[in-house]
Amino acid sequence: MAFKKIVAFSVVILSAAFVASRIVSAFRSDAFVDFRAYYDTTWALFRGENPFLLSNLRVWNWAEPPIVYPGAAVIFAPFLAFGIETAKYVFLILNLSAGVILFTVVFRKFGLIELKTRKLDMLETTDMMVLLSLFLFIASAPFMACLRHGQIGAIASLLVCLCIFGNGRTADTMALGFSAIMKYSLITVFAPALFIRKNFLVSIAGLIIFLLAGLSPLIFGCDIAAVYKSYLSELQKQTTTGFNTYSFSGYNMLHADFLKSRILCTAIKLFVLIAAFAVIIRSRNRNWRLMELVLLSSATMLISYHRLYDLVLLLPFMLAAANDYWRKQDHSKAGALFLFSFALLIPENIVYRIAGAIGSSIGENAVFYLSPLGEFKQVLPLYPVLILIIFMYSLIVNCMRNRDGGSCTNVP
Repeated sequence: MAFKKIVAFSVVILSAAFVASRIVSAFRSDAFVDFRAYYDTTWALFRGENPFLLSNLRVWNWAEPPIVYPGAAVIFAPFLAFGIETAKYVFLILNLSAGVILFTVVFRKFGLIELKTRKLDMLETTDMMVLLSLFLFIASAPFMACLRHGQIGAIASLLVCLCIFGNGRTADTMALGFSAIMKYSLITVFAPALFIRKNFLVSIAGLIIFLLAGLSPLIFGCDIAAVYKSYLSELQKQTTTGFNTYSFSGYNMLHADFLKSRILCTAIKLFVLIAAFAVIIRSRNRNWRLMELVLLSSATMLISYHRLYDLVLLLPFMLAAANDYWRKQDHSKAGALFLFSFALLIPENIVYRIAGAIGSSIGENAVFYLSPLGEFKQVLPLYPVLILIIFMYSLIVNCMRNRDGGSCTNVP
């Protein structure tokens, strides 16, 4: 027993030290480029100026104007009370806290954390796996990217989860509306899924909140027509021929545009949407199941523009499903989901070295986009392939469950 206790605590201490080092490295990163984008565009709007004109931006030397939804100014306006150097660390702490709360909300909702009945016992295998899963989530490449970039994904994902799990119509509406304001690309699948699940009023009211927030530039005296004309112009330009395309910076993108054949990419997206909603429509009269949430999250990543940091939405569901299957002694499914999760634990620089070596060996081709990154001139996009594999696996598991009557835990 003493030996088991020593081993358990040694594993926890070593894992905690690794996580702490990762968090410290995030604090030492002084760029937080995406938070600077949120801050800079909000500041420009606050002055009554068009944030999509480079001459109106002050806190970064932008090559292209950041593509930030103008309505997000209502979220980031409070940060203007701080200078940018202070605000970015305030936001980092909020982001880190949101990630921990997100993980805890998902695991508690599916009965994987039960702190009310007993204290966490490190000698219990299930408790230890939950704690190690938390460490894996925090140290993962997506969450670290979210912190280092100053991305809003962890906070937006938390709001998406609160809406999915249900806390009353008013709370659900606010959660959906504000998650859309922060990052509307995260709800491209979940909002329609909620509508199909007969949350009609919540879905419509959440949309209204999103649209009303979009009018916030009027409060600051902006020419709202000019602001949105510039916003839509930049959005179209940067996602078709600019920086935010696979040929320019596809090394950490996730959506299914990594193939040069537009027809094939469109076919993949249509398949993903049809398959995901077929599963949801068949199960619309009962509560959410974990593997359905894994399916919807991975589908979200594939059909619209996303980067590595947005996987903070998917990873907690995947880790929760892995823990749930492990407790039910379905080790094959648990093992597959843990394997996918461990793939996201690999630091980005290692993934890019591997992708760069593979891309260089392939060279320019007619199938995959290759993008430059630092010393690597031809990086093969590996992350969208991983997400497509996760989607296919979750689809198979959901179809098997429907056929055999098995299940992964429902939302209580």
